[in-house]
Amino acid sequence: MVIDLELLNTHLLAALYRSGHRYFVRQTLPGEYTQFDAHVKACFLVTHYNDMKQVNIHLKNIEKDAHKYVYDLEVESDKQKLYEAALQPGGYKIYTPLKLKDVDQMLSYKSKLKNYIDSKLQWKPKKADDIRAVLSYAFGIFYIEFSWNSIKAKVKADEVAVVVLIVLFNIL
Repeated sequence: MVIDLELLNTHLLAALYRSGHRYFVRQTLPGEYTQFDAHVKACFLVTHYNDMKQVNIHLKNIEKDAHKYVYDLEVESDKQKLYEAALQPGGYKIYTPLKLKDVDQMLSYKSKLKNYIDSKLQWKPKKADDIRAVLSYAFGIFYIEFSWNSIKAKVKADEVAVVVLIVLFNIL
């Protein structure tokens, strides 16, 4: 699975709201997302929910994020702020995880990815072996699910930041 991060815009925001998404959780994306554009001060991810229980799970996962915020589109001031953010103000990029695609990303295990597998997972694949790395997203956290033969491991993507950039933005 690959997560599509779309730049939030007012049309998309209106469509999400019409489809029942009342709550939107903002979180900071790591600095790696701004390194390719000198004019961008910060990037944010705004995730949509229709259930406050899911919002609370998300908030617990990002409790240390100083810029976290919950927009409730039933509150006019929140609605106005989020629509302003959807206009992509200068110096900022605001993304939303729009959908999951059923696409497996086969990544070669070179450089940082190979080092992570060797040092953290302590797997010893042969050169001919394929290691599958699939990105997933749940409640504000990106994960990478590694699989090799019948062994699987799920880790937070920020532990392997380079892989997140490769998969999300198709850098390779």
